Amino acid sequence: MNPPTSTTRFIGTPRNARVLSVGAALVVFAWLGGAVPWWLAITAACFIGTVRNAEREVRRYDAWWSEWQAMGGHVSPAAARPNRTSRLKLAFQAGACALVACVIWEMYPAGQEIPGGLALLWFVIVGCFFWKTGQLIKAALVASFARSARRSKAPPTAQKREDDVVAWVLPRASSSPSREDAMRNLPNYCARLVARE
Repeated sequence: MNPPTSTTRFIGTPRNARVLSVGAALVVFAWLGGAVPWWLAITAACFIGTVRNAEREVRRYDAWWSEWQAMGGHVSPAAARPNRTSRLKLAFQAGACALVACVIWEMYPAGQEIPGGLALLWFVIVGCFFWKTGQLIKAALVASFARSARRSKAPPTAQKREDDVVAWVLPRASSSPSREDAMRNLPNYCARLVARE
């Protein structure tokens, strides 16, 4: 599979794609508020599609590359920490919703009425913010409980496991034999070797 071009890689990298998408969406919202001309809003809407295509291409290539590397026993860093990645993604989405809601709110001074369509959009974005924030809190709590469970069910140390095996194979002796008893119980050929020393 051919790698994406440098421009596609730049636009389609998840963090850059989010920033560019939010910027283009702000242009569209500004058009709804009458702050920018219609042709600029159409250009921004088309650019959102370009960003989505680039992000999809980069994601598909990265997935293919991870599978290719996994055949050699390599593990991608993203696969090693999926929970942290999803929490960062939720935090970014909640922050983006808060930013867009604040921009729309600040576009109109106090006392000026927000147009109906833009007001509805603002309420939807605020609702998304609270929804993403709730998901983020839930993910953080689940991760915290998972860490606590792992600590409480931590596997015994290697020494403890070794002691358990030895204790199971060789139960504790009721008494230790004396040296004379041990020498008496040795086979003849061993007793001759010890006596010779």
